[in-house]
Amino acid sequence: MLFTSPIYSQASGSTAGNVFSHNRYGKYTRARSTPVNPNSPTQQTTRMKMGEAANKWRNIAVSAREAWQIYASNTPWINRIGETVFLSGQAMAVRTWIAGMNAGFDDAAMLTAPSTFGLPDTGSLVLSSITASTKVVVVAVNGAPAWAANDDAVILIFGGMPRSQSVNFYGGPWRKIGNPGGNTTTPVTAVQGDGDAANPIITYAAGQHAWVACRVIEPNLAGTAIRVSQLIRIGPVVVVT
Repeated sequence: MLFTSPIYSQASGSTAGNVFSHNRYGKYTRARSTPVNPNSPTQQTTRMKMGEAANKWRNIAVSAREAWQIYASNTPWINRIGETVFLSGQAMAVRTWIAGMNAGFDDAAMLTAPSTFGLPDTGSLVLSSITASTKVVVVAVNGAPAWAANDDAVILIFGGMPRSQSVNFYGGPWRKIGNPGGNTTTPVTAVQGDGDAANPIITYAAGQHAWVACRVIEPNLAGTAIRVSQLIRIGPVVVVT
């Protein structure tokens, strides 16, 4: 858990059941625990992509790494407690490549650092509905963001495990349920995920609370670089029949 302390500016170590530390993104505390590794298929896939992204970083030219550092140094990042920080060039590149792999982009569109600084505008995303019978998740796209009118842009949609209506917060884990794109001819105003009633990625029941998270991937006009937004968490919405 990240936090802002009115008592101290730095803390490191543990006391009782709490562990205090900090990194370049801010101070944080967590419960002291023994790591558990279920090693699920989803975890294995994520680790494979992280390993592949790390390998890409090791093998790109020094000039390419410097370009990623320049992009990262000019692209503010908001951490979980609202502080503005800046990622390292490697962290920015790896997060971009993992998102790009999730959306099916090839190396030609990923490895070059963006020349336009900043993260893409996601627009105002609203979780409109989740239908239990069809498993269709609908997200409204408001504000006419540029990606919505770009055939090559993608919005990754991740679903969270549904909870009872007494639960009003969800922080993960998330599972990918769709990656619809923009539309140059008719800019999208809504996107949807999953929809496979026979073999749903996530099973919903009417009356549950449910959440989604979205991440926009916006290529530049030349198709030689992509920018990836932060993860936008939206919900809950009551699942309908």
